[in-house]
Amino acid sequence: MNNWLRWCVAFAAAMSCAGCGGSPAPAAAPPESPAAPAPSPAATAPPISPSPRPLNVELEIAPTAPPAASTPAPGQAASPTETPFAYLWPEYLPDGMAPSPDESRVARDGELGQGDVGFFIVTFNGDGRKLIVGGGSVEALALSGTIRTVLVGGRGARLVTSGDQRQLILAGTQGTLFVYGSGIEEQELLRVAESLRPIDVRELRERVGQEG
Repeated sequence: MNNWLRWCVAFAAAMSCAGCGGSPAPAAAPPESPAAPAPSPAATAPPISPSPRPLNVELEIAPTAPPAASTPAPGQAASPTETPFAYLWPEYLPDGMAPSPDESRVARDGELGQGDVGFFIVTFNGDGRKLIVGGGSVEALALSGTIRTVLVGGRGARLVTSGDQRQLILAGTQGTLFVYGSGIEEQELLRVAESLRPIDVRELRERVGQEG
């Protein structure tokens, strides 16, 4: 009886296994969730330091206004109240004064200055003194000092005095006319200016030892 029971139990177990259709299938794994996408690189590029470069700056320069009309420059045509330009020579010279060719200059033939006017600078030396007569398209010497108005041969002139230096600048002439003295008294300087007389330019060149 015991053997029969053991056989029944074994038979039932065998039948149970046969109904299973073989070994049990492994349990299905739970569905995997999709992996999170890897982070994409940033959309903005890393900052780049700007390289230095020169700037093209275009400057706009305003046009210069035309100069205002001025009085006629020295050497232009003489006005009705001016004495026309002429080469001059002093008939009076202080004792001991003689021309200095190296310090004198007379316009050559065809040599004209501003306004088609000639020019001359005649220098005299003697006993440590100096006398200069200049006219035409030249400028008076740069002498600063006390300024007075005087008359020279009936026309006005400015007298600039600085120590033992004096300069007369005569008005009413075409261009410039001045007489400068160093170590020469005022009365002598006035006398020289009053003695100025026209002279031919060729003779003036000869007197100062200058060729044409």
